[in-house]
Amino acid sequence: MESNATEAHRHACEVRYWVARCYPNGLEMADQMMRIEKKRGKVAADVLRADARIEWAKRRAAA
Repeated sequence: MESNATEAHRHACEVRYWVARCYPNGLEMADQMMRIEKKRGKVAADVLRADARIEWAKRRAAA
Protein backbone atom coordinates (compact mmCIF):
# COMPACT_ATOMS: atom_id res chain seq x y z
CA MET A 1 0.00 0.00 0.00
CA GLU A 2 1.31 3.42 -0.92
CA SER A 3 1.73 6.04 1.76
CA ASN A 4 0.20 9.49 1.40
CA ALA A 5 3.70 10.96 1.17
CA THR A 6 4.55 8.71 -1.77
CA GLU A 7 1.35 9.60 -3.59
CA ALA A 8 1.88 13.31 -2.94
CA HIS A 9 5.42 13.05 -4.29
CA ARG A 10 4.22 11.17 -7.39
CA HIS A 11 1.57 13.81 -8.00
CA ALA A 12 4.03 16.69 -7.61
CA CYS A 13 6.41 15.00 -10.06
CA GLU A 14 3.59 14.49 -12.55
CA VAL A 15 2.57 18.15 -12.30
CA ARG A 16 6.13 19.30 -12.95
CA TYR A 17 6.48 16.81 -15.82
CA TRP A 18 3.39 18.04 -17.69
CA VAL A 19 4.22 21.70 -17.18
CA ALA A 20 7.81 21.17 -18.35
CA ARG A 21 6.61 19.18 -21.36
CA CYS A 22 3.87 21.57 -22.48
CA TYR A 23 5.02 25.05 -21.39
CA PRO A 24 4.37 27.57 -22.98
CA ASN A 25 1.85 25.82 -25.25
CA GLY A 26 -1.44 26.04 -23.36
CA LEU A 27 -3.34 24.22 -26.11
CA GLU A 28 -1.06 21.20 -25.81
CA MET A 29 -1.58 21.20 -22.04
CA ALA A 30 -5.36 21.39 -22.48
CA ASP A 31 -5.23 18.45 -24.90
CA GLN A 32 -3.18 16.37 -22.46
CA MET A 33 -5.56 17.18 -19.61
CA MET A 34 -8.52 16.06 -21.74
CA ARG A 35 -6.74 12.75 -22.43
CA ILE A 36 -6.04 12.30 -18.73
CA GLU A 37 -9.69 13.06 -17.93
CA LYS A 38 -10.85 10.35 -20.33
CA LYS A 39 -8.55 7.78 -18.72
CA ARG A 40 -8.75 8.74 -15.02
CA GLY A 41 -11.99 10.68 -14.70
CA LYS A 42 -12.92 14.31 -14.15
CA VAL A 43 -12.02 14.54 -10.47
CA ALA A 44 -8.45 13.28 -10.96
CA ALA A 45 -7.96 15.51 -14.00
CA ASP A 46 -9.32 18.56 -12.16
CA VAL A 47 -6.84 18.06 -9.30
CA LEU A 48 -4.00 17.77 -11.81
CA ARG A 49 -5.25 20.83 -13.73
CA ALA A 50 -5.46 22.97 -10.61
CA ASP A 51 -1.96 22.11 -9.46
CA ALA A 52 -0.57 22.47 -12.98
CA ARG A 53 -2.05 25.98 -13.18
CA ILE A 54 -0.19 26.94 -10.02
CA GLU A 55 3.09 25.51 -11.35
CA TRP A 56 2.48 27.16 -14.75
CA ALA A 57 2.04 30.55 -13.07
CA LYS A 58 5.29 30.07 -11.13
CA ARG A 59 7.14 29.29 -14.34
CA ARG A 60 5.63 32.30 -16.12
CA ALA A 61 6.53 34.60 -13.22
CA ALA A 62 10.12 33.35 -13.24
CA ALA A 63 10.54 33.97 -16.97
